[in-house]
Amino acid sequence: MKLLCLLTIIYSAVRCDMEVNIAVLLPNITRYPFSVDKLLPALEIGIAYVRYTLPPNVNFNVRYADTKFDTTVGVAKGILLHQEETVHAFFGPVCDYAVAQLSRMAKYWNIPLISVGAMASDFMKYRKQDYSSLIRAGPVNFNNVAEYIKILMDFFSWKKMKIISKGKGEDLYEDYCSLLSKAVHDYLNSDSSNITSDSFILDTGVNLEDLLVNEIGNSYGVVLLCAPSDIVRNIMITADELGFDNGEYVFLNIDFFSSQGESGKPWYRENDSLERNRKAKKAYEALMTISIRKPTSLAYRSFSNEVKSQAEYGSFGEEEVNSFVGAFHDSFILYALALKETFANNGSITNGTEMIERMTNRSFQGITGTVSIDVNGNRSSDFSLLDLDPVSGNFEASISSLI
Repeated sequence: MKLLCLLTIIYSAVRCDMEVNIAVLLPNITRYPFSVDKLLPALEIGIAYVRYTLPPNVNFNVRYADTKFDTTVGVAKGILLHQEETVHAFFGPVCDYAVAQLSRMAKYWNIPLISVGAMASDFMKYRKQDYSSLIRAGPVNFNNVAEYIKILMDFFSWKKMKIISKGKGEDLYEDYCSLLSKAVHDYLNSDSSNITSDSFILDTGVNLEDLLVNEIGNSYGVVLLCAPSDIVRNIMITADELGFDNGEYVFLNIDFFSSQGESGKPWYRENDSLERNRKAKKAYEALMTISIRKPTSLAYRSFSNEVKSQAEYGSFGEEEVNSFVGAFHDSFILYALALKETFANNGSITNGTEMIERMTNRSFQGITGTVSIDVNGNRSSDFSLLDLDPVSGNFEASISSLI
């Protein structure tokens, strides 16, 4: 720890200012839900909050680097920040491939790396070997998604599932659907599961009618979709035209990134014809959407307004901030709790192993509600299952918090 010891003559004592150096690695791309213009205000609010819970001589030195949501850039910027000055904790990156590489280095450096990304299931699988310095503090990870889908399958007594996911290149999150579908497929087909699943990669140019007839047909009654919203809509309209919305099929859609407005009426397109919107609405009666539960407390509403007031103009619309913003704030609160306990026990914040231990296997009240971090450093996810209200045309929560 860098100590700036100032001689305080008035009190005839030496006061040591403790600098906590935080390296923030986020993309500066506004369209992403975890861009720096959205998340940095949440960190600043968190810092202001914890100042009253920590010793008065603790100062936070925050340094930021733009990862451009690129693996090579993210890793290089992390190495550079580490070389320039002592880093006590990395917050970011969010891109899974950048996290994978930098967290291996963080393990060697003995520095905690806290990410609201790092969704891939391999972070759990290889934690002891490669990722012991990683805290997955995001609102969702694919291990939890797979567990939630298994619970849904058991709840409804479903035994077979077809997973249809978009391939590389067109996801908001790099290889997002590929990584998610792999996690779900592997979990459902594990030895401990009584469910079987098969997967299909949805590449450009696939004939949707052939897809539904040949890949689903009479073999599968439950279909999991992970694709951009326009592709999901086209699949559902084609399903309606083929009679797949006859009650014998259930479509589950994964949607963790849409705004509240977009997720409310995902079937509707202002620039489409009345007939196609009618078909889409009818088809969406056979679809349920798995989303992140959105906090509804007054405290979260107030936090959302504060973040928006501090953020750059245009970072947010009229809606509340997204789930990644709240999770980023709570990830810093988690780190601050570990700091407080370390100071109280005369520990060292340069001991990354000790800091990680203080952040795992615990629960606390965050701005998003009760936050639970398991023994492997994974935040528990809280999901909602949305389905269509045929009268209002809105998607509303039907089953929440099954895990």
